[in-house]
Amino acid sequence: MGGTWVYWTQPHVWSELKRYGLDRELKQTTGSSADTEVMQFKTRASDPLKEYEFGGPGGYNEIMETSIYKFLDVDGAGGTKIFSRPYDRDFVRNIPLKIMKLTCKDRLDQLKDMPKEHKDLIASMFETIGCAPIDKTPFFEILRWFGLSGFTFRGWLASVDELSLKRGTTSLALAIMDESRADIVLSSPVASVVRSKSEPLTTITTRAGKVFRTPKVICAMPVNCLGDVNFDP
Repeated sequence: MGGTWVYWTQPHVWSELKRYGLDRELKQTTGSSADTEVMQFKTRASDPLKEYEFGGPGGYNEIMETSIYKFLDVDGAGGTKIFSRPYDRDFVRNIPLKIMKLTCKDRLDQLKDMPKEHKDLIASMFETIGCAPIDKTPFFEILRWFGLSGFTFRGWLASVDELSLKRGTTSLALAIMDESRADIVLSSPVASVVRSKSEPLTTITTRAGKVFRTPKVICAMPVNCLGDVNFDP
């Protein structure tokens, strides 16, 4: 779901927003409206600051849209053929291994005719998505994000940076919690999640020693917290 931004390209989240009437409590992110005129960028601290107009021929939007299409185009169709059903996990499993192994740097290096200036522009965005340098950010992850957003730069930008809830994502969590009949346990960090080898049960143990046994577990932990929990297997 993410921590802040919501959009109708997140179908499950959006249906919950509508369920609780929260689709009427949205705000536009500052700087994301169509009225924004210019963008300033430089690759390195020592480089001169360059300014791009957003609209018009040769503007930032045109550069990004064109460059990203070329970047995603590993199948002659802008990525839409090889990744035609990005929401279908069974379909995603069939993506060729050679695509899965590519990093963003690998893919950019393949684009010999793309100006370095344009590569630097889109690389900065990919590093933001991957939270890592382009030689560590998987190409597939960028393909997935854009696939989920309709394979366009504008659609992706709207999906990840345009709308947020006026009362924060907590307002959605509280609405779900108020309707739920689930038992909610707070301030109980998990120490381990162990699946039994002899029966269809998983044991969850908190750091305080409290134990829960269940046939099914849904883990929604942030990736950077997974290392704090012992998973077996």
